[in-house]
Amino acid sequence: MTSLRLCENKSGEAGGVGWPVEQFGPYTFTWDGVSKVMLSSTADGSGKIMVDDLYSITVTNSFGTTTRSEEMARIYYGVPQPPRDITYLLKAGDNTITFKTWSTICCYYGHTEFWIASTSEIRPIPGCKIDINLGV
Repeated sequence: MTSLRLCENKSGEAGGVGWPVEQFGPYTFTWDGVSKVMLSSTADGSGKIMVDDLYSITVTNSFGTTTRSEEMARIYYGVPQPPRDITYLLKAGDNTITFKTWSTICCYYGHTEFWIASTSEIRPIPGCKIDINLGV
């Protein structure tokens, strides 16, 4: 099992219509395209997820196509749900994912940890660092 952590757990925070909004990423990784990729609260892909109230995943895949999935807790605000299969958002090769959570109603906001996990390889690609020394 390989995995990539998207965000830490957050619980017991105040929230209202449209706030707070948290954005995690973008994270770029290579996926071999072999096995399912799950959105989970644990690195092994089996943990139940919970968000109160809404999350979205935006992926730009190796073909340059951007897809988006938005999930609302609906009647399950704050109730843990099974991990989600997000394989359909990805293509084999490089993928860039941005994960966003936010509150839609008063008065509570929170979420579990979120990971993407697969039995095949997910390999993070480190960001490019540029060090320019202009010297005198």
